[in-house]
Amino acid sequence: MEMQVYDPFGYAIIISELLNKDLFLPNSTAVFNPYSIIENPAIVFEAIDGTGERFYLRTIEWENRILVKVIKAGEELIAECYQINPSIEVIQNLLRRCTQTK
Repeated sequence: MEMQVYDPFGYAIIISELLNKDLFLPNSTAVFNPYSIIENPAIVFEAIDGTGERFYLRTIEWENRILVKVIKAGEELIAECYQINPSIEVIQNLLRRCTQTK
């Protein structure tokens, strides 16, 4: 079942049934889910190319990171995918093509 969560800026984001699951991190007992990352990110990036893409990044226990990508579909924001421990190159690319909003 889809669920709707709000990011720190008050944007409503839809999380599909496929993404609404627990995320298990390597070498950690911590369990997270995409909505907890969106509700409490460490950093939020917003694309400057007009696509409306947003990226929510959270670090856990120093060595783990979770990145959730949100796309704009019409008037809705939809969590499209997530990545556990994105590479430094992925984060550098976000810094080049996005603005940091949090």
